[in-house]
Amino acid sequence: MLKRLIYILLLLPMACIDPYQVGLETGEQLLTVEAVLTSVPGRQEVRLTRSDTYGSVFEGLIRPVRGATVVVRDDLGDVVFLEENFDDRGSYLTPPDFATRPGRSYTLQIQTAEGKVYSSFPEKVEAVPEINSVAIETVTIPVEGEENVRSGIQLIVDIQDPAEENNFYFWKNGPSVYILETRPDIYTPRPSDTNPSRDPQPKDCCITCFRSEQLNNSGIFIANDDNFNGLNTRLVAGFVEDDGLR
Repeated sequence: MLKRLIYILLLLPMACIDPYQVGLETGEQLLTVEAVLTSVPGRQEVRLTRSDTYGSVFEGLIRPVRGATVVVRDDLGDVVFLEENFDDRGSYLTPPDFATRPGRSYTLQIQTAEGKVYSSFPEKVEAVPEINSVAIETVTIPVEGEENVRSGIQLIVDIQDPAEENNFYFWKNGPSVYILETRPDIYTPRPSDTNPSRDPQPKDCCITCFRSEQLNNSGIFIANDDNFNGLNTRLVAGFVEDDGLR
């Protein structure tokens, strides 16, 4: 038994594993198009990049596409050429007053510098239903592995979905303005050499203040009317997290 044990101990350090080389195709770098063209007048963007390939030494590197010709065409034959933004590689911009029109259909056409042409299917722009009301609801979100939960408010909108239409909803957060109610009558500055007092020193202004903020909200709020076609419904349009200041 002792001899067998010695043999085993001597053999173990000599055991090894040969690495297996996985032979996978790197795949094609596909054109990626990011664009939202709306009926709100303004300069709108189409962003072109290339997808990454598996196992590439540049894995995770975004490759912007430059030198492309980008065109928006409607069903009446009107054509709008987008201008390449040389300050932001891969970005192509519409004229400042561009806007789609409800009832019209639009096609996005792209020709790369290599001469390859891409074209979307025509997409009809539907009229946006009016928002009947906006409400807020306080919510808490458990965080795995954390004792404290996230909290904030959800923005709930009430709309009447148009009947007999296949509608999709996408809510995009923009700059927000908050109204801050303060108490200037109990204003107490931090003591200093020139003003050592710790007593309140009321101010004659600033009862109501305004703060502008661009929310860094990674949530995407989308919906389609498969379950509420033609009905009045309430949809979640945003989330404002409590950061201790709001």
